[in-house]
Amino acid sequence: MRADFIFGNRVGAASNELYEISYITYFLCDLLSKKSLNKENIINKLEERIGGKINNRRFVPFLNANFDELCDSYTLKDYQADVLAKTNKFKEDLFILEWEQDNELYSKIGNFINSNHFDISKSLAYALALEKNKTKKTTEQILSKYFDIVMNQDKILTRLDASVLNIDHDYNDLSLKIIIDDKNVLDLMFANGLFVVGDLSSVSIESLLTLIAIDYERCVSSFEQLNEESKLTFKDELRNIFEGDVLSLREKQVIAKRNGFGCEKETLEEIGQEYNLTRERCRQIESKATTKISSKVRKIKNQIIMLFVILTTSIERRYISTDKFVEYMGDELLAKYYLFLIENGSFNLDLKYDEKLNIVYNSTLISLEELAQEVIDVYGPFIFKADYDALNKFEQSVIQANYRKYYQDFYLLRGHSPKELFGLIIDETFPNGYRVGNEDDIALAVKKFQEKFKTDESPSGHSIQGYLERLGYCQIGKGTYKNREQCVQLSQDLIDSVVNYILLNSPTVYYQSIYEHFKAQLNEVGIDNYYYLKGLIDPLLPDDFKTKRNYIIVGGVKITGNEAMVKYIRTFNGKFSINELREKYPGVKDYTFYNILMNEINNGLIWLANKNFIYIDKVVVSEESIKQLKQFIDELFIQLDTDTTSSRKIFAKLSLTNRLLLESLKIATDNFSMFSLIKYWFKDEYGFNRPLISKSKDINVNTYSLITNFANSQDSFNHRTIANYVNKMNIGGLYSYLSFIEDMSDNFVQVNIDTMYKKEKMPITDEQLKEFKGMLELIFSRFESIDTRYFNGYQMLPNIKHHWNKYLLAGIVRSYFSDDYEIENTDSAYDVTDFIIRRNK
Repeated sequence: MRADFIFGNRVGAASNELYEISYITYFLCDLLSKKSLNKENIINKLEERIGGKINNRRFVPFLNANFDELCDSYTLKDYQADVLAKTNKFKEDLFILEWEQDNELYSKIGNFINSNHFDISKSLAYALALEKNKTKKTTEQILSKYFDIVMNQDKILTRLDASVLNIDHDYNDLSLKIIIDDKNVLDLMFANGLFVVGDLSSVSIESLLTLIAIDYERCVSSFEQLNEESKLTFKDELRNIFEGDVLSLREKQVIAKRNGFGCEKETLEEIGQEYNLTRERCRQIESKATTKISSKVRKIKNQIIMLFVILTTSIERRYISTDKFVEYMGDELLAKYYLFLIENGSFNLDLKYDEKLNIVYNSTLISLEELAQEVIDVYGPFIFKADYDALNKFEQSVIQANYRKYYQDFYLLRGHSPKELFGLIIDETFPNGYRVGNEDDIALAVKKFQEKFKTDESPSGHSIQGYLERLGYCQIGKGTYKNREQCVQLSQDLIDSVVNYILLNSPTVYYQSIYEHFKAQLNEVGIDNYYYLKGLIDPLLPDDFKTKRNYIIVGGVKITGNEAMVKYIRTFNGKFSINELREKYPGVKDYTFYNILMNEINNGLIWLANKNFIYIDKVVVSEESIKQLKQFIDELFIQLDTDTTSSRKIFAKLSLTNRLLLESLKIATDNFSMFSLIKYWFKDEYGFNRPLISKSKDINVNTYSLITNFANSQDSFNHRTIANYVNKMNIGGLYSYLSFIEDMSDNFVQVNIDTMYKKEKMPITDEQLKEFKGMLELIFSRFESIDTRYFNGYQMLPNIKHHWNKYLLAGIVRSYFSDDYEIENTDSAYDVTDFIIRRNK
């Protein structure tokens, strides 16, 4: 609280903590502990310290109320002297505690929390030492806060206890991140397992005061706003803002007509004509009224957010239809007031209102574009009217905004031609491929199209062929085409080998020659003619490869100086990167480097992560270590009861169970390098298709490998995506989707129960990852593990463009921090498992 006895209007707005009653009281106690002083001396000392003038008339009552007066001099009261003695002891402790690491302070605070009831003056020392470490506050400011809390602890504890006791249960799921502003307080809460309002009652009142000591006054005030009365009066306060004396009559009229409060919406021009005002004057009135309303809203900020929280589920707190607010309010006008505050409030809310889609959404979790895209992804390029009628209002709004009604019975996504719908007909009707010149196929395609979309349109066979070419359909035989997503997915190793073959045989290479050279490998994965090879490989070739009907021409950069480049590469005495080659040979295309590097694999070149390389003869690894690794892998196959595993599983298992063997392998520092080493040392013992390692040499025909290749070709996939691919390819499914998720985590990130995104497509920054890692460390400063069966701190994690859930939590740990943490699955099924996250030992 600010002192009212300091002269000047600046006091109310100033952020100077020297004006606080708590600081002034501490300063005066410290002053009077040395000797008694009269009023004039006290005022002079205080004015000198705070840099302001004292109002005698107001200051004297303060002195008389807080200190003993004897012979015109003031002295300390006994209890003040006791608290000051504790504060001086804290001053000595603070000098030492300042040198403690933050995690040590977190841990010691946690020890107090565990013991439940304790002497608050002792726990405060660690909390306030943490504040001093994390802020620029002076020692004197920290001491004054300590003095104030200890001096008034009974009163503060009583007030804090009442504020928590009176919190309405509807607020229990509200994130503490919403109601607490101070990041340091939030970190302390998070580190001690307090994530939502309902957690406040799970610790003793002494523990809670310790956790909020850094900003206890504002925290207690926030808790007091969460009582049942504030919830009950919300509607009245909301109505009063718009209909009470906050606005003038004219301001009420303009705001009402602009927003349709009990009337039709009007433009500024229309309102001006009605009241004989200019358009600009109406705009000024509207702006002033909006500012007045915003200034009154902070008092009910928590209620505004709470309403969104209690009307949405704990699993899906991204958006809600505005109909829900009308239903809750029981009054459409009150709902409109609420939506106006969401749209125009000057306070910092993550909630946004979109009138076009009729929703309120959490902008930190998802954007309007992403919400609309989710609907579009579900229904695809078209939706029939009968299905449209069954949608909720939000989904219908998305359809109306992004689709156009076509023919009589369905909506077509804007930007799509109805001709493209032939692709859907082709996929459904010709699973083995559509023959573009076959009259029977053409007639059947037209018939199915007319039946499905209720039209008499009859495109020619040539038109249908054009549609398929524009849709990127893949040629799988002479004159036969198939949806590329339903075709075989080539492994990256095979693609690289084909490109290398073309370069070595440039400038002109025939598809038939490529097919014959790789015939055995191509036949293994179901490619039985060179047309199919051409259809698959053409989109994957470098830009300066010119594809013709029957052959490929390699132009532009010519491959010269290969021997010189290889000689240079072999001069490296240790690890080197692709960037060093780029610097040495500016202008040379990357694929030139990669093809030379691929050829060097046979000469002992090991590919490491992040485009780094090293020759195996530059690394000293004993024959015994290599032998032990082979034995370890064979035993792992037996333990997992599988013929195929991944380098990720091998690396993780070694990290946990045989650290000495892992360290003896020297350059096996991650999953990628582990695969490269195993492939080099045991190329004749296993089959390989990164990141998979198989007991069988014919891994290329392994179902798991085919599915992995397909998934790697996508930007994202889910269980349905994989199931559709399995059905279209008529191959066996996955034994364990959970294991598949783990194997794909080198390149993908799990974001929900079954969906993974490529790392480069994840909307998460390095800064957000750093913040996330820091929050994990806060928890591990107090707890040995995070068990997602009980963890509910998702709302306090960094704001990213995905809704936090246990799968995203585990997914980010698994994909970005596997070297630091391990994850234990509580079940073998992906859709029922929980996760236990621990630090790696």
